[in-house]
Amino acid sequence: MAEALHCTSDFIYVNAWNVGSGLAHPNLVAMRGFCTQPACIVTEYVAAGSLLEFINDQSKPLDWSLRLKIAKDIGTSDVFIYSIF
Repeated sequence: MAEALHCTSDFIYVNAWNVGSGLAHPNLVAMRGFCTQPACIVTEYVAAGSLLEFINDQSKPLDWSLRLKIAKDIGTSDVFIYSIF
């Protein structure tokens, strides 16, 4: 059973790589590689940090216009990704 799950995990990462490595959009971080042991996807380096770190930074509260821009940018990239399929 563990081998079947391992194979399924590998399949998911290979498919994610096949699809994601060719995507180019201003709101997406480029995929650079992947490995299955441990399971991870390698992305380009983002000097400013992750979106999660940016949103959770209590020293810089987000005003509503920036929150709406972030939401719009996420939606735009989602539409781009789903338009491929």
